[in-house]
Order: sequence, then C-alpha cells, then structure tokens
Amino acid sequence: MTTAPGAAFFDLDRTLIGGSSGAVFKDALAAEGLGPSVDLPGLGAINTIFGIVGETRVSMRLAKATARASAGWPVDAVKRAAKAAVPELTDLLFGFVPLEFARHRAEGRKIVVATSSPKQLVKPFVKAIGADAVIATKWASEDGKFTGAIDGPFVWERNKWRAVRDWCRSNEIDPADCWAYSDSYFDVPMLAGVGHPVAANPDPRLAAVAALKGWPVRHLGKPEGVPTVSGLEIQDFARAFGRPELMPGVRLDISGVENVPSSGPA
Repeated sequence: MTTAPGAAFFDLDRTLIGGSSGAVFKDALAAEGLGPSVDLPGLGAINTIFGIVGETRVSMRLAKATARASAGWPVDAVKRAAKAAVPELTDLLFGFVPLEFARHRAEGRKIVVATSSPKQLVKPFVKAIGADAVIATKWASEDGKFTGAIDGPFVWERNKWRAVRDWCRSNEIDPADCWAYSDSYFDVPMLAGVGHPVAANPDPRLAAVAALKGWPVRHLGKPEGVPTVSGLEIQDFARAFGRPELMPGVRLDISGVENVPSSGPA
C-alpha cells in the first residue's frame, strides 16, 4: 500500500503563537457572558510562568478543568467566542509560520495543528491560518449545550501522540514521513514518534532533550539560524545592560537613525 507524502504537526501555544491562547479565549468567552466574572487567584501568575517556561502539570490541570467549567454553556455562544478570538490570535502568530507552512505544502505535506486546547475554540483560528486539520480536545455537548465532560481523551502528553498516530493511520500516512513542532517537554512522545522532530522555541527541559537526541531547534518568530536561549536572542539579554544608570559618565551619540525603515526588513 502506498502512503501519502506525510504531514507536519504543529503545537499551538508558544510554537505557532507567542503566549497563551487560553488567555485570549477567556476574554472572548467573557464577552459572551461565559466563565468567571473575576480572575481566579493565581491565574495571572500561572500565565506569566507559562510565558517563561511553558507548560507545567499545574497549568495543564487547569486547562483540563475548563471542560467542567463549560457545563451549561450554549454551543452557539462558544462558537461566537471562538470566531471573535481569531483576530487577536492571528496577531500573536509568529512571523515565520506562513513560510514554514508554505515549505511543507510545496513538498506535498498536510498541515495539522495538534493541541490540548478545546477543538470548538481553536477550529476557527486553525482554519484562518490555512491549516488542513486540527487534532484537539473535544468538549462533549448535548441538546445545544456543553455537558462539562470531555468527549474522548484529553489531547496532551502521550494522548497527543496517540491522537497524531491515529490521524496518520486514518489518512494512510507513515509517521516516519512526518514532521512535528513543539515547545513543550510534555510533547516528547509526539516528537519522538515522527521521523522529523523539531524543538520549536523549546522550554528548558525540551531544549535539553533536543541536545541529547540531536533534534533541530527552531523559533518560528525568528529567521532560521539565529541563536536563541529560551526564545530570546543574544541582544535581548544585552539590552538589559544597556541602561544609562549602568554606564555613568558615558555618552553615546547615534547618527543616521532617520535612515532606518519604520517597517519591513532593514
């Protein structure tokens, strides 16, 4: 039996977009009158930690708990919130994602977003960025309202790899011909299961695994080959030491600033 050319699987948060989609969805749901009217204690701190080090078991327990919070929510209202979130999520899309998508398409691969986020929330965004399919956690619904349960597995860690593997079987694709991109140590099963793993903006633990296994490291917000540490370029670290109070008595004169383009490539 012949197989299809393969697929490229992309995690969502910190891989395709900078930051947490959950924070965007929370605001969109609140605009529909869904979810808590006030922030949960510690939620801001958890989101800050996520932005720095990526997923933790605590943050993923909270993500899984959102299904229970959805009990009684009208399906149509959640659909509206999902569509309303698309522009802000698109603004968070890393700049080199379209080029990476185009490269895979040119070589005949399908583009698939694989995320633990609720499918009902991420599907409009996945469609907007031109992906072919989405593998995601599915909230259960009945009579036009969500039940608070999950329909199937929570698509995270080993369950994400199983979902990717099952998708490959259904589409007659050999995982050995596939690529997978993720920032998270918890996606090591998915990365190890395909023929071409890529540690994309990796958290510290995934960066260590990638170094041991010889996996390539990318950041889809920067040109290929630009060295980064936890997603930061060298000048980002140097900028912290460029404050005037750290250089007393030093005068810096910079000329030609008017020749620097205000937009586009330099």
